Amino acid sequence: MAKEKDRWTSVVTSEISHFKMWWSEMWKDRYLIYLLFRKDFVSKYKQTALGPFWVVLQPIMATFAFFFFGKMVNVSVGTVPPFLFYMLGTIVWSLTSTIFQKITQFLIESSALLTKVYVPKLSLLWSRVCVDILNFFVKLVLFLAILGYFIFFKNANASPNLWALFFPVVLFFQMLFAVGTGLLLSALTLRYRDIVNVINFLVQSLLFVTPVLYPLSVVEDPKYQKLLLFNPLTEYAEFYRYAFLGEGFLDPFWLAYAFTIAVLAYVGGVILLNRIEKVYADVV
Repeated sequence: MAKEKDRWTSVVTSEISHFKMWWSEMWKDRYLIYLLFRKDFVSKYKQTALGPFWVVLQPIMATFAFFFFGKMVNVSVGTVPPFLFYMLGTIVWSLTSTIFQKITQFLIESSALLTKVYVPKLSLLWSRVCVDILNFFVKLVLFLAILGYFIFFKNANASPNLWALFFPVVLFFQMLFAVGTGLLLSALTLRYRDIVNVINFLVQSLLFVTPVLYPLSVVEDPKYQKLLLFNPLTEYAEFYRYAFLGEGFLDPFWLAYAFTIAVLAYVGGVILLNRIEKVYADVV
């Protein structure tokens, strides 16, 4: 009787296509992603005084800081309540900046695990991003509750519209952009560790060239306004304000531009991740 041929359920090989997106692996490893997500979430708030309550406290503290800053420099935010303006901008900005900074250091911080066992890097990466996504939704629910209070009890001039139903699509591309650009820079941080300092400075600088502390409408010079529009983060910040507050800049052309940049950044980041996988253990 012929011996039955062995059948393998998984094959790990160094011959990986640069265009392989690993969606099948991520779906197959969905339970692993959940376990890693739970581990990151628990470890983040373990041995803290307030625990997950920090998710709610952080945007409120940042909003008050931006609110007083806007009052000092007399920034015009239109007819919407300044508190709502700054809170929404803070929530949107914190999601992008947190994911971006986390991904740029992802290969270095995960070296202890990735050099010992085989773990699909993209699955591990998205398990960490899921923590920030959960935090974002908690903050967004808090914002919607405060928005409802301002509308029904303060008669605030804020009018959410049907564009708010489109926000999951915008959120998806926003995450692609943050992850993709983070992956593109992660290769530099892997080889040159001091690049992290440059990246931190870059994130701080982007806060001032992205309409977070001010609306796009305060930039009166069309030349500078167009320069800001070439920053994809501008489209995301302005979309959320237009959708949830009724004031902001929304142009389908520029929104499509931001989506295109997000896809290109993510595809480029995944290709780069595939390329450095073979030499990762030697470089790290």
